[in-house]
Amino acid sequence: MKNWFLQKNDNDQKIIVGLAVFILILLLYTFLYLPLKRNNEKLESSINDIQTEITTMKQLEPQIARFSGVTVETNPMDDSQMMSLIEQAANEVQPPIVLSNIKSQSKNKISVTLNNVAFNAAIRWLDILQTQHHISISQLSVEAEKKGLTNITALISH
Repeated sequence: MKNWFLQKNDNDQKIIVGLAVFILILLLYTFLYLPLKRNNEKLESSINDIQTEITTMKQLEPQIARFSGVTVETNPMDDSQMMSLIEQAANEVQPPIVLSNIKSQSKNKISVTLNNVAFNAAIRWLDILQTQHHISISQLSVEAEKKGLTNITALISH
């Protein structure tokens, strides 16, 4: 092969070397670069699909939890946020509930006292806390007062 190459004149040698370089570049492009590029595009597409699925799952998380019976805490709350939600829920009930005392017991636990409140309104308030705000009632003490009114002490956690 070497002898054959050396027998060619300079112009032919240059053309043969140029063709050899071109064929080498073409082979590297075809068998190395293109497969790597295709795999990279597939991986990027998979990453985008997975990110879309994660976003969709996060949006559907409350519904999934509701149907599966699992409670999901999407955003951890501090005590002041939880107190605000408790007060907001008390105002949503008809007739609105007046919270006699609300205070933080420890991290993630709040004590709430209701005095002389309608029992049915208090139950609706507790239901709103659990179903809409995913706040758990750890302890509940109910004392009957007069004609449908009760005193309630609840230990609420999140």
